[in-house]
Amino acid sequence: MANKQSIYQNIALDIAKKIVIGDFPVGGKLSGRSLLSCQYSVSPETIRKSVSLLRDSAVVQVSQGKEITVLSKENAGHFIESNSNVVSGLLQEELELVFAKKQQIDKQFEIMFNKTLSFSDKLKNMQALIPEEISIPIKSPIIGKSLNEIALWRHTGTTLVAIRRCGELIVSPDPDTIIQANDRIFVVGSGETHKKVADYISQNQRRAKVAGISRLGAMSALAIAFTESSYTALNLLFDPMCQTCLALLCECA
Repeated sequence: MANKQSIYQNIALDIAKKIVIGDFPVGGKLSGRSLLSCQYSVSPETIRKSVSLLRDSAVVQVSQGKEITVLSKENAGHFIESNSNVVSGLLQEELELVFAKKQQIDKQFEIMFNKTLSFSDKLKNMQALIPEEISIPIKSPIIGKSLNEIALWRHTGTTLVAIRRCGELIVSPDPDTIIQANDRIFVVGSGETHKKVADYISQNQRRAKVAGISRLGAMSALAIAFTESSYTALNLLFDPMCQTCLALLCECA
């Protein structure tokens, strides 16, 4: 941190620089010590020391009434050159201050980044706890079955937490609760929860359709074969494909 000596030297150099660039013209009057102290946010005593440096180098003149008059732009330039080591030291101090601030900002950034990362991880974990609402298909095979029978957790790894039925929300339903048409279930789980449950409650339905079509086809094939001739019927009984058809017929029975 800059000490008191460097502060008043810095102020003196700043005033000299403003004289050189014409901000304070030769013969012009500078503000009083009180105004300068307010301008530089320092005490009047610090301003007095700064002005004394400039006066000793014939840059300014201070009257008995403490009025400050600019005497020489050339001397102001010489003052800056003669105090180049001070300027270098002040720049070094400013550089150290900037570097210290940068380290502080980097530390704050690291803290904020870690907090953001932690919040992001917590948010990902919380997403698994947000229920997803899924409509039960009109012809879903789970309609009419209890929650215990459909065993949603065992088949999909998800947990049913509520059922919306006729505008009423049934929270934490009993395992013996029967799924009804037009129900909407709320489930929680990790991964593609919605897809896993939707596939499961529709998969049984598709299997039932495929099995129904296969059995119907088997019955039709046998009916046609037996109407053609008894001889053909006897051959079919020993045919491997026919045995599959008979097996399907037995399942239908």
